[in-house]
Amino acid sequence: MMIKIMKYPGAKNAAMEDINYNYIKTGKRYFIDIFGGSGTVLLNIDSGNKVYNDRDPDLANLFRVIKYSYPEFRSMLMEIIKTRETFAKYYESKMSVDFPKNNVYRAFLTFYNYNVSFGGMGETYNTREKSVYTNMVKKIDLLDHIRMGIKKWTIENQDYTYILNKYDNDDVFFYLDPPYPGKKWYNFNFVDEDFIHIKKLLKYVKGKYMVNFYAGEEIEKLFGKPSFKRKYRTGNNQNNGYKYMYFYTNF
Repeated sequence: MMIKIMKYPGAKNAAMEDINYNYIKTGKRYFIDIFGGSGTVLLNIDSGNKVYNDRDPDLANLFRVIKYSYPEFRSMLMEIIKTRETFAKYYESKMSVDFPKNNVYRAFLTFYNYNVSFGGMGETYNTREKSVYTNMVKKIDLLDHIRMGIKKWTIENQDYTYILNKYDNDDVFFYLDPPYPGKKWYNFNFVDEDFIHIKKLLKYVKGKYMVNFYAGEEIEKLFGKPSFKRKYRTGNNQNNGYKYMYFYTNF
């Protein structure tokens, strides 16, 4: 069963089997998720040594709060889901509960926004769940279990260049799932120069790495022919219900 604590654009749910297989195949002890995002990859990867990094300070703060300040964080969440009416009131006004404005509250807002809006950007979307309230309750129930795993993570909030330089050694596996160009899904987006820079940096990596992108001519122009390609079923009717993904590795 796939573990997810939030809805997140570009999450690698379908690719987890390939990611986990290739990580185990390398025999490396440390799994470094350089563009950690929702944390879905780390929550589902089979590794005892995990490093989460994301340049977005709100996402890094969320996981730090779950790791270090969970009781206060959970208390805020429980306050708004006491009843459907309580949640509806907060959902409509966001003024029905008076919380202290600190990093825990900031984490609460991040978790809340990503579970009720697309990419946490405040734009609501239709979910498959019958109720946004029901979805929120399910995610909070999950937190009680998965926070024990998150407590073991190393959590960073750095640029990808810094992380590659800091953690690179022979016993490391770097996983890179960069932001998609041309999308307004993230607070920190990529341009062509970023992809070219990553490609240059990876030439000198001592550890193993795997980079993935959705297939396309532009990616091949920037990164070249992929090491391998996979076809995954999607939850929509675009491209006949399938999407292709390119993987680039040094193993």
